[in-house]
Amino acid sequence: MFRLQTQAHFLNLKQNSTIIRKTEKELPENTVTARDEIVYKIIVKNTGSIKATGIEVKDSIPKETRIKEIGNGGNQEEQEIKWNIEELGAGETKEVSFKVEVEYSQKAGSIRNKATVAGKETN
Repeated sequence: MFRLQTQAHFLNLKQNSTIIRKTEKELPENTVTARDEIVYKIIVKNTGSIKATGIEVKDSIPKETRIKEIGNGGNQEEQEIKWNIEELGAGETKEVSFKVEVEYSQKAGSIRNKATVAGKETN
């Protein structure tokens, strides 16, 4: 049995801030077992007053899992998934997602996952 742990990193631009929020499939007591599927949804929101451009969202693939599906035009590069968002207007939100399957393991532990976002501000 594994416990899920997620982490999101935030990017703050000078006059603009981009928020990234992650959610997982609803699981009892936040635990999974071998062959369970986990759907990660990453929500990026521009909370600033100007457009953000060249946004890159990255999420590391948990090593205890294998990729089943990558949504929203994401690309896998080794143990990371990347999405490029050309622009995100003030107040706009974009969601990206991926699905993994928990691999068989005889030891219990935690499944760690981290997402990051980077971008540029536009006047």
